[in-house]
Amino acid sequence: MAVKRSAAKKPVDSDPDLGLLRTLATDLTNRKQFAAMAGITFDGKRDLFEALGYKRVLGIVDYRARYRRGGIAARVVDTFPDATWQKGAELFEDPDPDELTDFEEAWNDLADRLQVWSVFHRADILASIGRYSIVLIGAPGELDQPLPESLNGPDDVLYLTPYAEDDAVVDLLDEDDSSPRFGQPVFYSLRRAKANGARTKIGAPRVHWSRVLHVVAAPLDDLVYGLPALERVWNDLDDLDKIKGGGAEAFWRRVHQGYFFNIDPTVKVEAGEIDSMREKADEFAHGISRTMALRGTEVKALGSDVANISNPVDSILTLIAGATEIPKRILMGSERGELASSQDKTNFDERVATRRSSFAEPRVVRPFADLLIRLGALPEPEQFEVAWPVTENDPDKAASVAVKVAGLNAAAGGTVILPKEIRDLYLGLEPLSDADLAEVEEAAALSVEDVPQQIEDQEDEDEEPEDEDDEGEDEEVIPRAAKRKKK
Repeated sequence: MAVKRSAAKKPVDSDPDLGLLRTLATDLTNRKQFAAMAGITFDGKRDLFEALGYKRVLGIVDYRARYRRGGIAARVVDTFPDATWQKGAELFEDPDPDELTDFEEAWNDLADRLQVWSVFHRADILASIGRYSIVLIGAPGELDQPLPESLNGPDDVLYLTPYAEDDAVVDLLDEDDSSPRFGQPVFYSLRRAKANGARTKIGAPRVHWSRVLHVVAAPLDDLVYGLPALERVWNDLDDLDKIKGGGAEAFWRRVHQGYFFNIDPTVKVEAGEIDSMREKADEFAHGISRTMALRGTEVKALGSDVANISNPVDSILTLIAGATEIPKRILMGSERGELASSQDKTNFDERVATRRSSFAEPRVVRPFADLLIRLGALPEPEQFEVAWPVTENDPDKAASVAVKVAGLNAAAGGTVILPKEIRDLYLGLEPLSDADLAEVEEAAALSVEDVPQQIEDQEDEDEEPEDEDDEGEDEEVIPRAAKRKKK
């Protein structure tokens, strides 16, 4: 698709690098102007950022470095993408699970071959580290040219490669206010990091927007640049590093209390004896020797308190959890078992479901599938839906709720909620087959008096013949049903 421009607009610079530099300069200037106002209080008389050592202008390099070296920072970035894309999703045209349409079969083959859900997961993480990421769609033609109007099936989609913001720089924006893509990227410049950390161009000088899926995890002003996940908690992460690092340094300095050597002034010390005493003290301090023979010297241990940083750290983690909408126990990775409250888990699951419906499906999955359908890489369905995996419920809680719901039927003297609805909505179980229903009805028809006898009869049938070698043994063999009768 060609980018239309009005006659009044200036022509695009022929040099891609010049246009890229202008874009980067403008972006950096805007961020500096905005950041200059942060932390300024008392009509400019106090600068909290400067006083507390907070960095004012942040970029993708800062976010990448903290993500790689900061454990909590990585949890802030990864938690929602991990939960959003775990187990992937399912695209279906026909709701009947026993029917597999041409679209469903083609999509399943393509998703398996290209590891679609893994690619989307990685792109989401990269978009959360920076302001956006892209997924490069490998297809016939030059990268700087639009995608062909039609493809010859799924095999024409060769690869899917995610790139972060600093590896896929927006080279040019559409400035034509009459274009449906006004303000959207037209070209990207791809780079990859080399072994020495420098980034170098790869492939064509430019990549056309039609070959790219643009991913913005947290859009605000527009759909090109979002909010990095670490930006709003950056100062809190700085404070956490101060407390953690300062506490560790204090512990290192104070955990060993040290010793005070008091030499009796009335004792005559021979020449060189001080050096010998110092050498013995060093051997003792470094664990080479656990004894010291010192003449006329009193050794006293210096008292000290070990630094306790648990309360300050917990306070900072609470602030980070509140800012990111991640329950603290889930942020810390202790969401399984009895460590996380059911309310925390419920709230988090609802947040993930909202993220899937407001971001993952409309901004990633459907645009990608729609593009492949339009190009002929996938058969055109009548319509398709995206089904996300059902959140695993707490078995005990689900069973308790199911019992209460089933009690409505008894209280009403009739069927208010069907059993299959209870299984589906509250227990997350598949509907019973006809054979299963018949077996349940047969079991329900048995009287209480018939059950023990049937169990005994079945066990008698299953009992193996007595071995001849056991005839002389004194131990009496009593069937389990007979033992139950004796009780």
